[in-house]
Amino acid sequence: MEGFNRGTNQYNSTSRLQADIANAELGFKATATRAAMKEDAQARSSAGRSANLTNFTDNLGNVGKE
Repeated sequence: MEGFNRGTNQYNSTSRLQADIANAELGFKATATRAAMKEDAQARSSAGRSANLTNFTDNLGNVGKE
């Protein structure tokens, strides 16, 4: 009986460790994906603001020409 319990405890411990490792990997992947998405959104936002400012100053210059 003691051998069975020891074997069961070892199996449970190994299974728990494997599950913890898998969960940690998923958490890391989710964090990396979230960071990449945030960086992409910030880059798009910055490019949009830059284009808007450029268009504004170009159009302002055109008003002076006409």
